[in-house]
Amino acid sequence: MRQCKRCCLWAAPLALLLGLLFLPFAKGSVDRALSSRARAALATRNLTGVNVSSNWGKVTLRGPGSLKATALAAAIGMKHHKDAQSFVYVDDGSTPETTVASTTTGAPTTIAAPTTTAAPATTAAPATTVAATTTAAPATTTTIAPASLDASADIAAKKVTLTGFVANDAERKTIVDAATAAFGAANVVDQLTIKAGTPAGGVDAAVAQLAKVIDVFGAKVDTGKARLIDTALTASGTGFTKQAADEANAVLTAAGGAGVKESGTVAAPPPPDAATLQARLANLLGRSGINFASGSVEINAESAGILDTASESILQVPGVKIEVGGHTDNVGSAASNQSLSERRANAVLNYIVGKGVPADQLTAVGFGDTQPIVANDTEEGRAQNRRIEFKVQGS
Repeated sequence: MRQCKRCCLWAAPLALLLGLLFLPFAKGSVDRALSSRARAALATRNLTGVNVSSNWGKVTLRGPGSLKATALAAAIGMKHHKDAQSFVYVDDGSTPETTVASTTTGAPTTIAAPTTTAAPATTAAPATTVAATTTAAPATTTTIAPASLDASADIAAKKVTLTGFVANDAERKTIVDAATAAFGAANVVDQLTIKAGTPAGGVDAAVAQLAKVIDVFGAKVDTGKARLIDTALTASGTGFTKQAADEANAVLTAAGGAGVKESGTVAAPPPPDAATLQARLANLLGRSGINFASGSVEINAESAGILDTASESILQVPGVKIEVGGHTDNVGSAASNQSLSERRANAVLNYIVGKGVPADQLTAVGFGDTQPIVANDTEEGRAQNRRIEFKVQGS
């Protein structure tokens, strides 16, 4: 028993001594575990620039000062240890590693790239669609059929020139006959052709309307043009007077009511001086002329229309003096021709006086067959020599 008591007395101090000897080892084991967990927490935050060390229950974090708050929050937040007093952070004056910065910068770069690439792809598609639409439009222009008739009458001075083509000889004859009646055979330049391959047929309504326009232009239009393309009739020009222009336009309007698409107009001229009046009267009377029945002083209807326009023209120059000259061919005796020319000159003078021209502005003179303008050896020549001329004094 005395031996056992002695052993117990020695056992207690020995156990205390052994505990003190093993205490550093146990404490070191705890510090190592806490340090290991702190390193793991820092690694999850990508804070590789912060070093971890432990000493007797304290874990020291050492790194850039700018990472202090982030590093401590990571270490203290570990579920394995709640004691904030166990961690100490030491600023070692270093600069944070680029790994942290690249985390923030990388995300915007990844988002921006697809956005920039996607936009051109969307824009390019509509461009192809627009081009296809534009290319398709011209196809409609190929359906326009060529004209089967295109005839024109150009009037300048005494003459009328016929150009273009018609469908058949009957249409050509209708146009040429109208021009001959209005301007005289010697003043018609016929350049009309018949379009090859066009079936022969009767004169259509459009050609008949063109003939009417040519007819009225002979006595009313100083210069101008009428053109018929299939059933579209256009006209332009200047009348001898305002009244003459109005009459020409009335015929154009009537053509529109006869199934022809008409357009254009004849304009009224400015008031003439003496020289201009002389030129207009020469053009007017030099076309189909003033015609009488054989051996007679009776003025025919077509010539009356020309004298109407001549009277209107003279009235545009108040007080102007006009000599009305009568001429014949050489058929018959000189005496009879002289008498006939005087009587015809007076017949014209009386007609225009009846249209309002003062008689004291007019003088009638007969020249017989003494002033031919062409040879009298053909009927056409003799017809041209049988004429009435107006001479404006002072022109």
